[in-house]
Formats: sequence, C-alpha cells, structure tokens
Amino acid sequence: MKRICCLFFLGALSIQLIDAQFFEKDTVCDKIRAGLYNNIAYYDEYLDGGDGEKIYLLGLEFKPYVAYNLYKNFYLGTIFSYEFLASNFYSRKNIMELGVTLRYLPPYHISEIRILKKLRLLFEIGYHKTNFLLLPTTQKVFEYKGKIINENFKIDNSLKNSKITLSVGVLYQICKCMYIDFDYMHVSYTGGTVENGIMGGIGFIFKQK
Repeated sequence: MKRICCLFFLGALSIQLIDAQFFEKDTVCDKIRAGLYNNIAYYDEYLDGGDGEKIYLLGLEFKPYVAYNLYKNFYLGTIFSYEFLASNFYSRKNIMELGVTLRYLPPYHISEIRILKKLRLLFEIGYHKTNFLLLPTTQKVFEYKGKIINENFKIDNSLKNSKITLSVGVLYQICKCMYIDFDYMHVSYTGGTVENGIMGGIGFIFKQK
C-alpha cells in the first residue's frame, strides 16, 4: 500500500518537472464534469450430462460520477455504483457503494505530437462505503451440476464496509464537451484485502469557466 502511495504522488510530482519543449503547460478550463463507468460481463456454458442445459451469468454495473473543479486542476467529486447479477442457476445480493474522490489533472499536455495534444494524465484517490467486502479466503462454495463458484467475499444489507482507491490513468478529450478515460486502480478494503483492476469510462463537461 505504501509503495502504491509513493508511486501515486511521485508520478504527479514528476509531471511538474518535465522539459517544457515537449510538454506545454496549461490548465483545465471547466468547472463541472460528470460521467459513467459502466461495466458488463457475460458468461455461458453448456453443462455436461447430455441434456444440453445452458447456464449463464450476466453482470451489469452502473457507475455515475460528478466532479467539481475545486482549485485549478483539482476536482472534488462523488461517485455511486450499483451492480446486479442475472443468472439461471446462481444468485447473490446486489452490490452498492457511495464514495468521494479527489482527482488531479497535471497542468501539461504533449505539444509536439498532434494526435496526443488532447491526452492528459490523471491521478485520483477515493474513499468509499460499500456493502461488498473482499475476503482473504473462500468462505462458501456454490455448486450446480458440477459447476463450482468459490465465494471469497460477503455482501451485507447496508454500506457498512469501507475501501480506499488509488487510480492512475489517461484522459483523452474527444471534443470540447466529451472525453474518455482509462484507469489502473488499486483497491484496499477494510481488513487489509486488496485487488487491482482496469476500468474505462466516458465523461462530459457541463460548465466552462
């Protein structure tokens, strides 16, 4: 965790020291941004046994956020997530979370390569309350006609668990009011369990300075 934090802040600091001939200094010029990090996962399989039964899992996550330009290139935001699972053989509770984030966009862009002029780095830290908790070991084994799912998590009825997220990514502005971003995220849960992942989203600029 300490190593991730050091990389997070050293990365932000190093951007300030890049040679100005390749990177041009600027600042963001908007006040409010909002966007979506939606995910979809699908799995199906025909079970052995001769009856040709097909099982499936469909996971959908809806994850909107809104952020306000608090000071220069720092954005204070809030994010909400709701994930549900549809299946014909397996069920679990839906996952919810609510969090606050602080995002920093270094005030530089690449000036020498035309296609990369709208590309920016981003760094973000977040604190979230969630009903999901990743566990260090498998707590329950679900089996259906030979298909096994190991559950190394628990899902509560309320947002009683906490997690801290650290993200490093890139943002590309498609047009004046729209951008996409791809982030690498490190997640630390209550109790010390961790996971890493990649997410992508689309964002919109609603109010210019």
